[in-house]
Amino acid sequence: MQIFIPNGRARCLMPVALILAFTFAHAQPQTDTKKPLRGDPVSAETPIEAVPYRSAFTDYRPLRDEPVAAWKDAHDMNATIGGWLVYAREARQPDTPTAAPTSAQVKDHAGHQGGQQ
Repeated sequence: MQIFIPNGRARCLMPVALILAFTFAHAQPQTDTKKPLRGDPVSAETPIEAVPYRSAFTDYRPLRDEPVAAWKDAHDMNATIGGWLVYAREARQPDTPTAAPTSAQVKDHAGHQGGQQ
């Protein structure tokens, strides 16, 4: 693919032509008249639109203290459950086994040596 690069005067006239084209395009009057015209913002007689105000604290819920049990009772309950050893055993347990594949699923994979190699 070749790009045309003009020589001589055409090379100098292209930027000027582009600048003029953009200037004329920018100087066109605005045709968007859908927005209502506002009055003079400096004038005191200009009516002001009501601005809705909603405080950030309207839905605020204060933090509530949770009832705290005695530390001795919390430690006794932990000892009754089994402490950290129970949680360690639960972490070592394998995940629940998935259901065995049905015969239809096995037949679907017959072309793949039944999943065995």
